[in-house]
Formats: sequence, structure tokens, C-alpha cells
Amino acid sequence: MSPSPPPEFYSRSVSDRYEFGTLAVLICNATIWTGSTGGNEVLAGDILLDHGLIQLMGTQLDVPNDTLLVDAQGAWVMPGIVDVHSHHGVMSSPLLSGADNANSPKGITEPWLQSLDGLNTHDDAYNLSVTGGVTTSLVLPGSGNAIGGQAFTIKMRVTKEKSSSSMLVTPPYGLNGSAIDYSIPPLWRHMKHACGQR
Repeated sequence: MSPSPPPEFYSRSVSDRYEFGTLAVLICNATIWTGSTGGNEVLAGDILLDHGLIQLMGTQLDVPNDTLLVDAQGAWVMPGIVDVHSHHGVMSSPLLSGADNANSPKGITEPWLQSLDGLNTHDDAYNLSVTGGVTTSLVLPGSGNAIGGQAFTIKMRVTKEKSSSSMLVTPPYGLNGSAIDYSIPPLWRHMKHACGQR
């Protein structure tokens, strides 16, 4: 079975990462690059975001009364950038002495280490990356070892828990002692391999 989203993923009405109490947002007067039709589809109009999902796109949308309005004034809106090789949160930005959790000098192969365990949820690099369009990052250990450990995919957002695990896109099987459900498609796991720099 190939890794894939859960069966109900495309029919859901609320994101599993939705923060209760977050207002709906209407981005109006936008130039929208959808990424569809081979990356060639561009629309002019509005986008309604609610319950952590894009609910509608078009013009003159029917929106809830307490919706936050953002006038894009024709600016481009595009899908978030996914950074598939990142050290967000495990290497500080700016680089600070003693704040580097990207590598462990304790061995050449350390597959049991997890970037999630050293993730700094308060790193200024998150906000810097979001302003550049990055919404999702695969956070890898560094290249100091032949096998540096496990990588995790996070959303670049503040959560009410302010924990590293609450930033995860999808927790993999076995994290924090969770049982493996073999009846659903497997979830991706990531391992950092490098030539080592030490």
C-alpha cells in the first residue's frame, strides 16, 4: 500500500490543525495562482479560508458575519511553498553559539535521534520563512553524521500548545508510543543520510 492521506482527507470540512476560535478570513481582490492545469491557472477574485481550509474561491462570495477581510489589492496569492530540506528550529537564525541542535557528535550513525526532539519552537526563522511564502518544512538533522537521525514535517505556525509535536503535519506511527493501525495507508517517515562532515 502506498503512503497517502487518510481516506476522509478530501471530504473533510475542518482541518485537523484548526485552532478553535480562529476567525474566517476573506482575501479579496487577489490574483490567485492555483497551481492547477499544469501550473498555468490564474484567477482574479476572492478566497474564503475557514476552519483551517480553503472553503471557496470566486467573486462576491457569501461569507460569515465575523469574517476578517483582507484586501489584496491585486497582489498575488499562491499555494504555500514546501521546503523539503530544512533545518528550521534545529539550527538557529541567526546562528548562535550553543543553540545548534542539528548534529550530535556522539557517533557516526544515530538513526534513533529525532529532529523533533531538538526543535526550538521560538526560532525567529519561522516568521522570516513565512514572509517568503514557506508554509511547510521537512526539518532534517544536519550532515555531521553518516546517518543523522529522523526528520519531521512541520507547519510554520504558532500553536496554542507551543510544542514541537503540535507543529507536525502528520505524526508518524510509533511517535510517543502510538499504536500502528495496519488497516490504513502507511505514513511517510524520513531519515537523514549524509557523508558526514566530522
